[in-house]
Amino acid sequence: MTVTDERTLPDAVDRLHAAVSGLIDPTKEMHAGQVLAGPSPYEHLLAEVPASMSGDGLMGGVARSRPNVWCDALDLKLEIDSRTKAMQPKGESTPARLRLLASRRWRPQDCRLVADQADEIGSWAISIRGLLEPEHVKQITAPCPSCGTRYVYRKHAGETVRQAALQMVAATGCTCQNCKATWTPDRYLWLCRLIGLDLPAGILE
Repeated sequence: MTVTDERTLPDAVDRLHAAVSGLIDPTKEMHAGQVLAGPSPYEHLLAEVPASMSGDGLMGGVARSRPNVWCDALDLKLEIDSRTKAMQPKGESTPARLRLLASRRWRPQDCRLVADQADEIGSWAISIRGLLEPEHVKQITAPCPSCGTRYVYRKHAGETVRQAALQMVAATGCTCQNCKATWTPDRYLWLCRLIGLDLPAGILE
């Protein structure tokens, strides 16, 4: 949430509910004319943590040592679990804690806290999709209007790589990988005005 992006408590609470729902509620997909329920983004992430093994471990006829977990997925899961527990210590699981968090009764002075939590939780769903479906991510090299960061450095497959801090998934939102400020699709035009850019190709107003 940027300092110029003021919101009321009811709006912040609505965004918190939407962010929690977008992370832990089942997804809905159209298949053969029917709406089918699929795993939530968080469940999808959990399923991807164990590294997929191919046959007996032979690749191209050569035996190779492979980790038994997907490290990037595990790191993201641990981050989500740890931050959720910090926000809401009580609860038997991350989804249970998030539901308890969303059901809290908030005070007017909690507006900024609620908005920041909504931004952070919303950023996790975007990070999950960016990890599992990287072709859908658009990197924006302008500085984040909230913290001023242009690039971040992340471990990927054991190597340090540079990425744009602002990463956008058209259908989900844009998030800063440094401060976790998040702009939902209905805020894209506002975001582009803040950073002085036209809407990226493929993003509709």
